[in-house]
Amino acid sequence: MARVWADVERNIRLLDELLNEVGMSVEQIVQSYPEGDLYLRLLGLKGAWAEQDSKAIEERVKGTRHHRNHRDVRTYIGDLLLGWVMQDAVTMLLPKAGYECHPTGADATRQLLTGRQVTEEPDLRLRTPVGETWWLDVLTDYPMRQGALSYWLEKGWCDLRDNKFKRLMAKREEGAQVGLIGVSVGAKSYFGLALSDDLLVELENPPKRNRRIKRIETHWGYGGKPAISLNLRLLGVQFHPFHEFPKGLPFAEQMTD
Repeated sequence: MARVWADVERNIRLLDELLNEVGMSVEQIVQSYPEGDLYLRLLGLKGAWAEQDSKAIEERVKGTRHHRNHRDVRTYIGDLLLGWVMQDAVTMLLPKAGYECHPTGADATRQLLTGRQVTEEPDLRLRTPVGETWWLDVLTDYPMRQGALSYWLEKGWCDLRDNKFKRLMAKREEGAQVGLIGVSVGAKSYFGLALSDDLLVELENPPKRNRRIKRIETHWGYGGKPAISLNLRLLGVQFHPFHEFPKGLPFAEQMTD
């Protein structure tokens, strides 16, 4: 079922409730973007959304139909903005805990991109106090339409786009560590997961039982494109209350040794 604007409105409310736990808000973060006023109108948080705004953003995101996965333009951009907000909240929290952290990729300037400009680069680059480099993707999970607070907690699997997984794992070849930060917005919790080379081996040569990772060739949540699915239970993932962030993240655990 295609996502609609009502889904975005619900997610704005849930994300705001989550961020309030750490003294932030969706409006505060979006207002800091180069075109914050436009984005706030789009999200329905400040001022009225006008027809001329719709025409302006459609021109700005030309060629993104492949990325929109059956969403209309406003819903697509709304989802994009909420993803940026979550990434930036994480980027603001990590330095408070002693880590150097920067958004990466083509959309790091928080400006809308055409289809040709969109890349699958990891979301964040982090450097620990001991000089270790990590590349990270920030994933979000919202309540299911069937009523469960979290797909991850209900199903025990976490999915990400195939190309995102490939780009992330490619950073290991450059000598960096890579991982995921997954925030379950509805459950107000999060997890951290380091991705290791043995997952690539298992992906290409899957065991008959207890598969920690698998490829989904046609993932309808991503518009029928391939995805990688991770078994959170077999990978030993633990969820923590969001107000404890960044407790339990893989690089944070290393720092307490």
